[in-house]
Amino acid sequence: MIKGIGYLEYCRERMNEGYTTQQKKDGTGYEQPGQERYVLYFARSHVEDFESGVIARGHMKVGQAKYLSAVMRTRNQPGNDFRCYAEVVLHNLEQTFDAEALVKKIYKDRRIKLTQNQQELYSFNDAELSEVVYNVVNKLGVEPKEVKFYV
Repeated sequence: MIKGIGYLEYCRERMNEGYTTQQKKDGTGYEQPGQERYVLYFARSHVEDFESGVIARGHMKVGQAKYLSAVMRTRNQPGNDFRCYAEVVLHNLEQTFDAEALVKKIYKDRRIKLTQNQQELYSFNDAELSEVVYNVVNKLGVEPKEVKFYV
């Protein structure tokens, strides 16, 4: 069972909000200034082993974005299926940076250190994701626009 929402599904969700595409000459695409969706996201890379076909999932990545679809597109380039499991929609970019810093502070003992100096990987399992997200939301100091889970 594949969890989370992938790039194409996420783009469809944005289009269901009334957008027609990522970028338009008139500036109304969902990846253009004025159309930002400021989020703290919780995601995993899914990858298929090229020999066995077995799907493996990476550690939980917690990051911030103003255009999550653009982040997902770049993470997919080497053959990953970068899937968002949850997002906290905030009001501005500063709040996303603050939220990311809060996660680093609260969950510093859960951070994963890998060989390439990755900074935003955590040992959260799927069953505890809701608890982690709401723990962060309750300590933000601001009311988010939306908290969304993709299961």
